[in-house]
Amino acid sequence: MSWDTPLSGEPDHYFLYLENLGTGDVYAWNDIPGNATSKTKYNLAPGEYSWKIRGACGSNGTSWATPFSSPEFYSLGSNRTNNINYKLNIFPNPSIDIVNINIELEKKQNIHLRISNSLGQTVINDSEFNTKLYNKQIDLNKLASGIYILSISSNAIYIKESLIVID
Repeated sequence: MSWDTPLSGEPDHYFLYLENLGTGDVYAWNDIPGNATSKTKYNLAPGEYSWKIRGACGSNGTSWATPFSSPEFYSLGSNRTNNINYKLNIFPNPSIDIVNINIELEKKQNIHLRISNSLGQTVINDSEFNTKLYNKQIDLNKLASGIYILSISSNAIYIKESLIVID
């Protein structure tokens, strides 16, 4: 994992948060020196990972801390997923009853879609196999108003987006 130093302020140290998205295993460091720009974690199991970082000042980080960075997503052993070419369109979002989800990948893959509520419970699951295109209308009528997490994965990508359902 590597990062750029903040544009303003000089952190005394960094907080780094790494999560295995498949198992929920979490690794966290709060003592990375402020002049560091990378961290290596060995012996990770294969899978999908997300990490984020923030800078802090003072021995316990109470003087100031930057917000956490946007999560970076990785498939262990491959490139960052934001370097994978895909086209994603989710509309309308917010939605009242139906949401259209369109994704186009570079090559044929198995595509898995999951929508989960704020408790992490899966409320909608769907898959398409051996395809480059996923075009679906998802019926949201049975869902309560709120913010849901839309996860789309294949062997080459892992995407997480917020999906808002309104009355």
